[in-house]
Amino acid sequence: MPNEHSGTPLAAARRLPQAGGSRATTITVDQGGRCVYSYGSNQCAKDAIVASLATCERPVSDRTCAARAR
Repeated sequence: MPNEHSGTPLAAARRLPQAGGSRATTITVDQGGRCVYSYGSNQCAKDAIVASLATCERPVSDRTCAARAR
């Protein structure tokens, strides 16, 4: 099921900016399942996460990555 993870429902993630204000941004990946970063092959998601971790900067705005081609 795209954009769903039982531990972090998409609807709840979309409310984070309301709760965190300018401190909150999201990277949404149109791909179901766990471990999109560590085991997935979605390069858009990996690039966004690595850039954030490497620079200690949040993305300027929310980012959405399309599902990878199968």
